[in-house]
Amino acid sequence: MRVKYLNFKEQWVNESKQLLPIINKTLASGKYVGVNSEVVLKFENKISKICKTKNCISLNSGTDALTLALF
Repeated sequence: MRVKYLNFKEQWVNESKQLLPIINKTLASGKYVGVNSEVVLKFENKISKICKTKNCISLNSGTDALTLALF
């Protein structure tokens, strides 16, 4: 089986104009962790729609995701 090589540099060049304003806005707000963050809620809603689920919870790390999965 052949696995397609991902060219991250090319992907960044193609997507950076769209992503940089979002990244800058998020970091400048200082509200990128927590329930009261508009950015986090918007992200969770988009992921929820993509996955066709009613709810979505974003976490700050894989460790937190594994811990949550144990509950």
